[in-house]
Amino acid sequence: MAKRRPCVVLSVREINDHRRTLVVLPLTTTETPAVFPLLIATPSVSASSKVRTEHIRAIDKSRLSGYITDMGGDDLAEIEHALCKVLGIKGAKALRT
Repeated sequence: MAKRRPCVVLSVREINDHRRTLVVLPLTTTETPAVFPLLIATPSVSASSKVRTEHIRAIDKSRLSGYITDMGGDDLAEIEHALCKVLGIKGAKALRT
């Protein structure tokens, strides 16, 4: 199994409360520069952290080991925009239905 790393939980609490799995994006501190839409800087987490949007996955809750911090709204908006690009979702309206 790959090493443990921090992640951003994408799935909503209402679903998480009833499922064994969560939808997440892994965080990395790679020195590779952030390149939209695949590698998104997340300065609200730390100066060097980035989200790998192409590595979206579902993981079992048992793999989580703790809570780190809340992510800033600007970072979340950038991740949402990047995910729409990566997944081919057209417009924010598609995310609200």
